[in-house]
Amino acid sequence: MKASPSAFIRTFLCVGALMYSNNGFARFTNVSDSVGIDYLHADKIEVPSNEALGLDRVTHTPVSNHAGAAAFDADGDGWTDFVAGRYNKPPVLFINQRDGTFVEEGDARGLSVAQDSGAFAAGDFDGDGDQDLFVVPHRGERYYLFINDGTGVFVEEATQRGAAVSTSELPHEGHSVGLVDFDLDGYLDVYVSEWGPDAGVEPDLHSVLLRNLGAENPGHFENVTLAAGLAQPENAVARQHGFSTGWADFDEDGWPDLALMADFGGSRFYWNRGDGTFIEGTDAAGVGLDEFGMGIAIADYDLDGDLDYYATSIFDQKLFDETGTNTGNKLYQNSGSRRFYEVAKAAGVDRVGWSWGAAFFEYDNDGDPDLFVTNGMDSAEWEVFFYQDALDDPTTVFQNDGAGRFNDITPASGVADQGYGKAVVVLDYDNDGDEDVIVTQTFGKPIVYRSNASENGKKWIRFRLQGDQSNRDGIGAVVRVTDGAKTQTALFNPSNAYMGQREGVLHLGLGDAGETVDSIQVIWPSGIRQDIENLNTNEVHLLVEPDVELIAPIIETQPVGGSFEVGERLELSLAVLGDTGVTVSWEKDGVPLDGANRHELNIKLLQPYDAGVYRARVKNAAGETLTNEVLVEVGIALEDHSVARWWNEFLLDAIRKDFPAPTIHGRNLYHLSAVMWDVFWAYESDGWNRARAVFHQEPLSEADWHGDRIASQREAISYACFRVLEQRYRNSVSSERILYNITWLMDQLGYDVLIDSIEGNAPAAVGNRIAASILQQTLNDGSNESNGYVDTSGYEAANEPMVFKLPGTNMADPNRWQPLAFDFRVTQNGIPTEEKVQSFVGVNWREVDTFAIEKDSGITIAWDPGSPPLFGTETHDQFVAAAVEVIRYSSLLDPAGGEMIDVSPGGLLNNPLGTNDGQGRSVNPFDLDPETGEPKPYEPNMVNHADYGRILAEFWADGPASETPPGHWNTLLNEVSEHPLFERKYMGLGVEMDELEWNIQSYLALNGAMHDAAVAAWTLKRQYDYSRPISMIRCLGGFGQSSDPDGPSYHVYGLPLIEGLIEVVTEASVAAGQRHEHLSAEIGKIAIRAWAGEPADSHTQVGGVDWILAENWLPYQRSTFVTPAFAAYVSGHSTFSRAGAEVVSLLTGSPYFPGGMGQYTFPKGEFLEFEYGPSDDVTLQWATYFDAADQAGLSRLYGGIHVRADDFIGRTLGARIGVEAFLKAHSLRGKAVKPSALRQSIFGLKTAGGSDGNFVTLDFDDGQPRPISQASSVDAAQQAGDEGVFFVFDDDPSTSYSPDYKVVVKASGLSDALLASPVGTQEAVSAEFEIESGEVRLLAVRAWTNGEESTRPTISLSRVDADGETLVASNKVRDRGSLDSIVEVLALRDGMSAEEAKAFSAALVVPLDAGRFRVEARGEGPAQPIRLEIEEVKW
Repeated sequence: MKASPSAFIRTFLCVGALMYSNNGFARFTNVSDSVGIDYLHADKIEVPSNEALGLDRVTHTPVSNHAGAAAFDADGDGWTDFVAGRYNKPPVLFINQRDGTFVEEGDARGLSVAQDSGAFAAGDFDGDGDQDLFVVPHRGERYYLFINDGTGVFVEEATQRGAAVSTSELPHEGHSVGLVDFDLDGYLDVYVSEWGPDAGVEPDLHSVLLRNLGAENPGHFENVTLAAGLAQPENAVARQHGFSTGWADFDEDGWPDLALMADFGGSRFYWNRGDGTFIEGTDAAGVGLDEFGMGIAIADYDLDGDLDYYATSIFDQKLFDETGTNTGNKLYQNSGSRRFYEVAKAAGVDRVGWSWGAAFFEYDNDGDPDLFVTNGMDSAEWEVFFYQDALDDPTTVFQNDGAGRFNDITPASGVADQGYGKAVVVLDYDNDGDEDVIVTQTFGKPIVYRSNASENGKKWIRFRLQGDQSNRDGIGAVVRVTDGAKTQTALFNPSNAYMGQREGVLHLGLGDAGETVDSIQVIWPSGIRQDIENLNTNEVHLLVEPDVELIAPIIETQPVGGSFEVGERLELSLAVLGDTGVTVSWEKDGVPLDGANRHELNIKLLQPYDAGVYRARVKNAAGETLTNEVLVEVGIALEDHSVARWWNEFLLDAIRKDFPAPTIHGRNLYHLSAVMWDVFWAYESDGWNRARAVFHQEPLSEADWHGDRIASQREAISYACFRVLEQRYRNSVSSERILYNITWLMDQLGYDVLIDSIEGNAPAAVGNRIAASILQQTLNDGSNESNGYVDTSGYEAANEPMVFKLPGTNMADPNRWQPLAFDFRVTQNGIPTEEKVQSFVGVNWREVDTFAIEKDSGITIAWDPGSPPLFGTETHDQFVAAAVEVIRYSSLLDPAGGEMIDVSPGGLLNNPLGTNDGQGRSVNPFDLDPETGEPKPYEPNMVNHADYGRILAEFWADGPASETPPGHWNTLLNEVSEHPLFERKYMGLGVEMDELEWNIQSYLALNGAMHDAAVAAWTLKRQYDYSRPISMIRCLGGFGQSSDPDGPSYHVYGLPLIEGLIEVVTEASVAAGQRHEHLSAEIGKIAIRAWAGEPADSHTQVGGVDWILAENWLPYQRSTFVTPAFAAYVSGHSTFSRAGAEVVSLLTGSPYFPGGMGQYTFPKGEFLEFEYGPSDDVTLQWATYFDAADQAGLSRLYGGIHVRADDFIGRTLGARIGVEAFLKAHSLRGKAVKPSALRQSIFGLKTAGGSDGNFVTLDFDDGQPRPISQASSVDAAQQAGDEGVFFVFDDDPSTSYSPDYKVVVKASGLSDALLASPVGTQEAVSAEFEIESGEVRLLAVRAWTNGEESTRPTISLSRVDADGETLVASNKVRDRGSLDSIVEVLALRDGMSAEEAKAFSAALVVPLDAGRFRVEARGEGPAQPIRLEIEEVKW
């Protein structure tokens, strides 16, 4: 709502506020000797040691951590007073004399009863308009509550008000006191942090939360620590170690949350549930990384509108060097969605010393929060080696550069103290419009720093707050000040500090603002939002909460349920009238849904488990409202797909909800496909004479069909699939969901899962029996399934883990994989994991049995591609070049760069195997011009290059719905199979299969390949244990630069300098306005231009590209994932994807997507999850499955988690695997096929004057020779009574060509023929053969000469029938039937090297069904020998 300034504000002009020239200077002056704040917290000589007191403490004395104080207006005169604690003495209260001096009046004002005063919190606990005082002791049996009489005289009433919390077994050891209205009843509650008491002793009496009874009895308290869920410590820690608290509504749900700072790794984060209880969420929030959490300061330091916080801890150089610990202070940047990122190093505020009190404040009134940190500890008195620096750690002042980075300006600031500082108390004690600071000392007098920032011409504004429905002090209010394009967000809670409450006035610098600011918005704890315009600058304003009625949320638009099909998208949404200060939490069947706290609830792929009654709980400070309950029903149209397809879909959904282990999921996909195969063929007519089993051949008769073969087959398949999935996912992280879904599917199919018998031949028993057999046979396949797939090989990483949030890395061997150490880790499909140091996932997979590929031994595969480029070897330059290439890809990920590229099939891809050298395709062979009949070119598809790279990295990461790469290719196959242009013809020939048989055949071929791809890729990953780019780049960048021996930071193993990409940070490059200006503290280090990291808000912001240090480089991934938890070489994605492409191409008979185009569209701003994007609508397009596979491999370079060797070798390996898997599956269905594809063969050759290069080689399946003789004619040879090979030297006038002689083969079992014959220009070597009816055959035809590529022979294969010849395929016509991309794979299969394979001048791989065919290889150049080989391709 809007209000005029006069409605709720009273304004006070500050004394001494003067206008000076706008030069921006600011400086502190130490005025300790003149202001009258003079006391000693503790005398070091008089304080006994803990040892002398019999206390088991790591500190030296009982006050080593102490020196509490608070700034507040005790007497209500508008001038800030100051109270401080003293060891074994009552507090001192210094009353401001309004002239820059103070007079101590603690005893006179009633505070002397609080002996041994340790820390304070001032607030209006009883709501009467004055400041009361809560006091905790250093070490004592009770707390104190002093009630103000309105004049600054206090009466202690803790006991009668329920605030004393008296103890009998262990004394209190009070530290900071935090104030909060945690239940939003309009009254201040109290939280006391304690450090020292033993855990488990009077657990509800130490580190307590005291709830103000509020309107019922203002200023009286009850202890709700246990009921609220805040008992300390957690996790069986021996002692309480609480130091301070920060209370703020970090998730903006209207309820104040708790950041608890605690020593020895004990810091915790608690989300306020809004019902009087809290839930711990430290790890999930990404916080708690401060090893020795002490102080806290909260502010929107990066001006992005949400609240961040700074946690003080310890940095000790010696310990850091020795152990990697004591890493320093942490800065938690709020990224929304209850997540923070730790950015202290990047912000320049991590290595400060042994830090205690800290405060965000306005050093210079320029409009962004600066930072004040005090340090010091008497540690070296008990630790003689470490912590020497803590004896004289200086207090440090950091100036915010306006971009969220800080510069240490301590010497220039005028701050100069090196005592044992503890509390930082911020106040404007002289009311001149700037923030002064008092630093308390453990064994010394306080230091008072007066600021002169008000004299620099920068504007400021200050607020006192007065709550009405909120607590009287307005603690917890958020104030947003907007002037021009700049908005500052500030939280009002003076108690968020280490033992040093700041004054109860909110101060904001305004920089170069004018006489007024544009607008002020106050979000009161009650939820009331107050908007005010045009307030004067350089004044203090009283903001009074409006007296308006706050009502519970009113739902304006209700969610709508309905009936949905499995796999559909669910979108529930609501709208709230006014929609201010509300929180939303969705529930299903009355149970809150984790993370569902937006106005919209989206489920991408509905499953049965998602059915239920949904509602949303909408809250504000006045109450809560429930939306209407809506019923979401999930059904299934069983008739839409085969039973095999449904079980495949339900397995894919199980994968999406399980941990993303592609090795395990590939195995499960294979075994589910195998069990379906073995059941399917058991119920086919004459099945086992037409096919072979994968694992288990079940002999059934027609009687076992029970009158309905199809129904029995369907039932047995379902029981078998259910049993396999039930076993494999019973221990899944989502087992409840998965088991529910598959049980539901069985119910929909009409089957009872309780029928588990394996006896007899009822369909259920047959299915159960086949499943049991397969599960038993595969239990000991090397995966170690029975023990949770854990490694038994004894693998140990060669390198210590990289703490990637720290700069650089330390590698014993840069060629070997390095695990990463996380503070909070999430799998790529969003599942949190407790494991914070990566372990090698699937490291034992080299031991797993395969489907089709050969293994040299139990732990190696037959196709070893050799080592990738290695650091420090003869391939070192390639190693470095690979790392540089990844940096270059990273530099392309800024959508603001604006580069547009054509990503259509006409502009990209069409790569030769194992390269990225493709230039696209000229035409789409399926898109014909209606007038000319000629293929039309692909239309250009221009997209932003950065969008393309970012989409590739995320889309191909684990598939569009996180089903991992093996599942992704199942999804692709399913989509192709139901495309309206697609026909289910095996290898593109013959009659169309029914859907069930198609699914059975295609799933086994594809998932056999996926499984073998996992075994092969992980065998090489284990064998070579190769490094990831994050380790490579950080390692090389840490060495320095390798280009200029005479230049700075030279190292022979460093990164090469490349202008605009890899540079050394120099004095010149960090100058104002230069490209490295923000790296001014990093002179001499290597900077690279690369992706700058996750933005604070991934929904609205992009990380962009910037100059960053090579030692800080991160790939384009989430910071909770970073890079996969296994070695790099070879890329699993590349291997899976190329294998999948080979299988799908062979299955369908064409490498092309239906219609020559596959595509996927990504709407603007709606797809990317790492950051906002894409910047515009983007459509990825592929002509062929190979294009899609290559793009999957390429995505890993844009994503920064592979180098090219990982990708290219993975593609080549995947091609071989895909072909072998297809051929194995093909062989399993080809049992009844006649052994010879090349029947009634006639080969025509030229003699060319008796050249020695003239021969015929024939290979028969049985390896036996055949008789050779001569015949007078082809007819005579064919009519001969006996088998044999016949030479015919008479021309046959019926043919259109004139060979010098023919070879006629009248024999069974011919599978390979090699002809060699010299031919002249346009002359041909030829072969004619016949294929009998039966299964489709796959033939490879290869021809080669000794000539140049331009003289390659033309191969043509034609069908011969009564009407003549019809061209089937030619190496010169790249049409829809071409499968020649696997020729190189077949060459490698024959033992040729990649270079030898390229010697083939021409080749075809063609599926053929029954008929007669003729092949010829025709010379294109001068007379030369041609060799022609025709081979049936078999497994």
